[in-house]
Amino acid sequence: MTPPTKQKVLTLTTEGSGLRSEVIGWGGEDPNLYVPYKPIGMTPGCELPQYDTVLQAMADGWHLLAPPEELSEKLSRWWMWWLVMPAGEPGGPTPYSERTR
Repeated sequence: MTPPTKQKVLTLTTEGSGLRSEVIGWGGEDPNLYVPYKPIGMTPGCELPQYDTVLQAMADGWHLLAPPEELSEKLSRWWMWWLVMPAGEPGGPTPYSERTR
C-alpha cells in the first residue's frame, strides 16, 4: 500500500500581477521527501516542474493560496505567488511542457 501524499508548496515570482505574467523565479517544498532526524541537504531533492506562467501551473492542478503579494526594492518590483498541490493528488502534476507536446 502506498502512503498518502502530502500537500506540496510552489512559489512563483513574476514581474507582473497577472496570471499570464512571465515567471522569473520559483521555489518549492515537498514534505513527502522529509526524512526525520536527517540534516537538511542530506535528503532527496525536490523535483518540481518549471512553468513559464502562473496560469500554466494552475493548468497542472496547482491551487492559489491567496492573491499575489507585491514586493519592491528601490526601482524594481515583482509579485510572489503561493500555490499548493492538494494532498492526495496521485503522483502530482504533469509538467505543462510534456502535456502540450
